Amino acid sequence: MLKKQGFILAFSLKNFLYADINFGGYGMKKKNVFIAIIVLIVVVLLAYFSNFIINNSNDNKLKFTDVGGLEIEYKILALDVTEDTIDRLESILRNRLNVKNIWDIGFETVEEEGNQNIIVRLPRIEEDTVTEFLGKTAELKFTDVTGDAFLTGNDVLGAQVIYDKINEELGFKYMVQIQLSDDAANTFANVTEELATKPDGQNMMYMFLDNTLLSSPIVLERVETAAPVIVGDFTKEYADELTDLICSGALPCEIELVRSEYIAPVK
Repeated sequence: MLKKQGFILAFSLKNFLYADINFGGYGMKKKNVFIAIIVLIVVVLLAYFSNFIINNSNDNKLKFTDVGGLEIEYKILALDVTEDTIDRLESILRNRLNVKNIWDIGFETVEEEGNQNIIVRLPRIEEDTVTEFLGKTAELKFTDVTGDAFLTGNDVLGAQVIYDKINEELGFKYMVQIQLSDDAANTFANVTEELATKPDGQNMMYMFLDNTLLSSPIVLERVETAAPVIVGDFTKEYADELTDLICSGALPCEIELVRSEYIAPVK
């Protein structure tokens, strides 16, 4: 029960729309119209937002039909496509599009010839500049000379592009600095300490993205850092894309492009 300045409001199932209101001890019992109005507003708002959430994907599809845009379809290359797989796939694809400053996004999962496909709809986007970027699995891993991975993208908290001036002729060199978790930083230090004791040719670390070699530095000493740098022959554009892929995370499975086409609006 709430009491304040002689005002007594008793909430119960029986008196939900009626309240005992005591003004100065007169004991007046009146219909609480104010509460009824508030309850009605809350119910209407809950119904509205529930309907909005449920029909969000349908709204995007209707909007897409009205305004047209880019439609991209990928085949999901996984033996067991679960609801969690699709949720994670959509989340990472959305993150990748967000870093490209694309926010209006629709997803639909369809079955084609026994396979699960995911369709990405981007209203009002005409030029395809994202298909290859979206389709990369972006599995980052650090290995030794035997190919054993000691760090993966799951150990990375973030990434950023940095650059340094090498000399007047070469100008600036673009690199990607990653941020490791505390546990990963300890692993990195221990592995580099071990690699530094190896003979020439075996004291190397390899950094791969989707099995493409990014860098292969020689390790001469223990490296204690939570922010190692990936150095390669990177242009600014490639360094930016590599950073975006690392930050948005690896896809839960491989996907294969089926089609990418501009869909004109229906008039």
